[in-house]
Amino acid sequence: MTRFSLPPSVSSVEHIRKRNLSRALFRRLDRVNVLGDSTTGHTGCVNALSWAQEGDLLLSGGDDTTIRVWRMDTSNTEQEYPFVCRSVISTGHRANIFNTQMLPSSSRIVTAAGDEQVRVFDIGTTHSAGLDGVGSEYSSRQSCIRILRCHDNRVKRIVVEESPDLFLSVGEDGTVRQHDMRTHHNCRDATCPAPLTKVNHELSTLSLSPITPHQFVVAGEAPYGYLYDRRHVGRVLKREWGEVPRAGEEVTTCVRRFGRPQERGGDRNSRREHVTGARISPSNGHEVLLSYSGDRVYLYSTRDQPCSDDDLASPTTSIMPTNAKQPQKVPFVVPPPSSSMGPAEETANQDTDLEDEDVETFIEFNDPPMRNYQTDVPVIMPRCQYAGARNVATIKDGDFASY
Repeated sequence: MTRFSLPPSVSSVEHIRKRNLSRALFRRLDRVNVLGDSTTGHTGCVNALSWAQEGDLLLSGGDDTTIRVWRMDTSNTEQEYPFVCRSVISTGHRANIFNTQMLPSSSRIVTAAGDEQVRVFDIGTTHSAGLDGVGSEYSSRQSCIRILRCHDNRVKRIVVEESPDLFLSVGEDGTVRQHDMRTHHNCRDATCPAPLTKVNHELSTLSLSPITPHQFVVAGEAPYGYLYDRRHVGRVLKREWGEVPRAGEEVTTCVRRFGRPQERGGDRNSRREHVTGARISPSNGHEVLLSYSGDRVYLYSTRDQPCSDDDLASPTTSIMPTNAKQPQKVPFVVPPPSSSMGPAEETANQDTDLEDEDVETFIEFNDPPMRNYQTDVPVIMPRCQYAGARNVATIKDGDFASY
């Protein structure tokens, strides 16, 4: 068996996955299984879930600063989704893990955490073994191959590219960074590569599509999502527009903003503006979902023309009606900052190599004070909005479904 070949049971796993997916399309989506128990489950909040190896593996991470690798047990014919924990990695993070991803065509696992670090682990193909139901445990010293300290604040999300060596990270320091495992640098010597972008507010969500990998959408503590185009590397549009660029702060260009019209009598300017999730469609590469804290989920398209001043002043809207159920107005409460958790001791002190029915009426479009980043970039308005979700107070994220 080669290093990254799948086990002989892959055909059984594929059969089970297709069978369960076809069944799920004809019934309500509801809980079908609980992964883990008092001995194999997480001991804190689970903040990160991600599929790997085309759905054969499920990665989880959380406040207990561990990563758990789950694999379907094909010998269990009683459960629909008989996932069992195959590997547990003690990451050495000193704060909550917010995201974890496996790099394509590899066994490397990347984590983002509240201790401002990005860590890369490699436990080989051991998660493919252990089919006797016994999982393996790994310490940070055994499995960690790289520690990146490029961010100056909590790191919230990892986005992988179609490469076993490249991935992006976004943090509350307002930067998006590209990391290349083929190159080395020492963060303590301030030799980190320049960020792809740097904004003047916290960022928490990032997305790109394999269809259009040159573009990515980023958002956070602002009323907008921002579309960046990496094909503009080395080109400073502000200089071409006759303005003074911010030298050295970013190497890509923001080409579009995604915004919302102001509701009649709305009070958005008086409360915290925050985008909790962003997704670019993996199937067409141009549709974008933004989920707003205390609001709805909005659908955009990068192919749409930005709105003009006349559009902003118009009392009509092209936005489609919301879903059938109108959400109840719930006062927005800013949650207290989460405390740093995780007793895991950092073991890699080396350099970075180791280490529904009613149509809304919109009439205004205003830039809230202190949230005016990239005001010279054109704004795209949403095509439609989705409301009526159970968690209408704060929708954490949204995604596109593939059938």
